[in-house]
Amino acid sequence: MTQQTLYPLFSHPSRRSCGGYPTLFHRESAREDGVSEAASSTGRTPLRLALLNTRSMSNKTFLLNDFFVSRDLDYMFLTETWLHVGECSAFSELLPNGCSYFSSPRTSGKGGGLATVFQCCQSSTNVGPYSSFELQLLNIQTNPLFVCALIYRPPKFNKYFIRDFSDFLAAVITNTDHLLIIGDFNVHVCCDAKPLAKEFLSVIDSFNLRQWIRGPTHEKGHTLDLVLSLGLDICVEEICDLHISDHLPILFSIDLPGPVVKRDMAVRARRAFTPQSVEQFSSVFAATAPSALTVSGAMNVEDLTTVFDSTCKDILDSVAPIVIKRPKPASEPWLNETTRALRRECRRAERKWNKDKLHVSLEILRDCLANYQNAVKTAKAQFMSKFISDNIFTAFTAFVKANKCARTRETVCSVVIEELQ
Repeated sequence: MTQQTLYPLFSHPSRRSCGGYPTLFHRESAREDGVSEAASSTGRTPLRLALLNTRSMSNKTFLLNDFFVSRDLDYMFLTETWLHVGECSAFSELLPNGCSYFSSPRTSGKGGGLATVFQCCQSSTNVGPYSSFELQLLNIQTNPLFVCALIYRPPKFNKYFIRDFSDFLAAVITNTDHLLIIGDFNVHVCCDAKPLAKEFLSVIDSFNLRQWIRGPTHEKGHTLDLVLSLGLDICVEEICDLHISDHLPILFSIDLPGPVVKRDMAVRARRAFTPQSVEQFSSVFAATAPSALTVSGAMNVEDLTTVFDSTCKDILDSVAPIVIKRPKPASEPWLNETTRALRRECRRAERKWNKDKLHVSLEILRDCLANYQNAVKTAKAQFMSKFISDNIFTAFTAFVKANKCARTRETVCSVVIEELQ
């Protein structure tokens, strides 16, 4: 048994409908109570998820942060993080407020690595003992409970992959009725006549799994990143291009019958008073109070007080109902006019690429994204350096504030990684 460190993790958009053209810097309006339109209309809670092969996470941290927040994700699954064992500084840049993460870097050699960023509570993780693919197994404690397996299979052929994957499915399916399997399998399922794809699809079919991805997930037109499920109804909303990797992010959702518990759900309840509220209250009270407060022989002062209170509360609820507001997240203190200007440049370059689809426009967009990432990274480093210099003689205060900026105060914990039996 080994132990692995678990390090938990800007606008709050509502759920996008299936379809629509995706952009990295997309923003949508949110309901003030933090409930998505889909949830409010159907009574079910959508769990929003995304899958992306990052091909090195460290140089895309702030871009991934913006992607997570702008799409209001609950889970973001990352493959090929290219992180080393014990490397966690990238997550201090990536993690939005209130989020956590599981990281499973490759223990030897270069490349590989898995990570899950999430804002939902009560998740746990295991790592499987398979040599032909990397596995991160999560128990998602929603309603219903389901197991989520994040997989990365290296592109080099391994004759044991089909056997290992079949053994894994046989082991996990016996313990759950609801299963989600996602990741980069490096299997060209779009070319089902190829031997590996044919065997892989046969295994999926034999375990009654459903494969939800129908379009290309790689810039060369192949379907390599997959979403498989058992007992779960998946809505694949978008397969978009963020221009930060040669793989395309997959955005999908699962409708759950119960509420999704999230971290830092700080809300403020207040009554929606308007300039007309007093006049409306007076008129309704004058019309209803005399009948409600009719004195009968059986009513004493305490009963009258109770009736009066309930009458006033019912009227107040009708003319000034209680609304729930979630406070807007504070802007990062290191963001400045330079980073905001570069962000606007990214938006302009993205609109131009979406309009003309010229290769030169794509290269300009990629340069803008790289410049934005580097500028925010530099701005944060300068901010933290100045902060420490200004508080060098107040070490405790500097530590508390710096720890808050680094988002590690409430997120560092450890979990035991057990082998999958």
